Amino acid sequence: MVKILIVDDNESFRKNLISLIDGCGDFIVIEAENVQEGVDKIRQTKPDIVMSEIMMSSHNGLEIFEKTQNHSYGAIVMTNEQSFKDVVKAMRIGISDYLIKPIDQKQLYDALQRAFLHHQQLLSYEETLRKKEKLEKHFQTPLFQTKDLLVEKMLAYIHENYMHKIILNDLTQELHYSQTLLNKRFKKVTSMTFCDYLNRYRITKAIEMMKEGQRYIYDIAAGCGFHEYKYFSVVFKKYTHYSLKEFMRQIEI
Repeated sequence: MVKILIVDDNESFRKNLISLIDGCGDFIVIEAENVQEGVDKIRQTKPDIVMSEIMMSSHNGLEIFEKTQNHSYGAIVMTNEQSFKDVVKAMRIGISDYLIKPIDQKQLYDALQRAFLHHQQLLSYEETLRKKEKLEKHFQTPLFQTKDLLVEKMLAYIHENYMHKIILNDLTQELHYSQTLLNKRFKKVTSMTFCDYLNRYRITKAIEMMKEGQRYIYDIAAGCGFHEYKYFSVVFKKYTHYSLKEFMRQIEI
């Protein structure tokens, strides 16, 4: 059920507003009589919508929103007089709606609908950001600090040639060691097989290209050493758990 916090130092007005809200639907209503109590209840109860009087006896009600900008909710301000200065400030800090007292139930209903929609949009945006940050953190370019000169040479070879076709046999000729030795040494230091690291590095580079604005999948695939689109698509989903289209939608937000 949607939670609404009312912040107003006039108890009689709060009770009347609760009656109006009851006529708009089923809501859980929480009350606060001053700015500090309002801030505390936002932090404690995490309401979906916050309604605050601007002109209270001790503080400007806009302070509530300024002090809780790290919380997500739809915000509605209320006042007896419309102040251009307050309207501008309210818009700047992301207030969803502005109601002039006395409040009409139809206007209240519409304002609550808009505030709830705004809250849902905020939550959706924050969830998208969390997913995006998680993906970016997970697919940062793998870096290893190692004193193993042989593995360092293998890593350098991948970083310089990932856009070309690479097989482990290329390094046996370059470094003059057997494939078995190279693979064991590489896995011991990186905890990945040569092929796994190569694919992860390529996917990391593909993501960098997408973030830089490249949108042609075939060009991204070719630029990262995948010369077959279908194989690139399979490998991409294996490591990111997203299809190419799904991932590109995420980073476009």
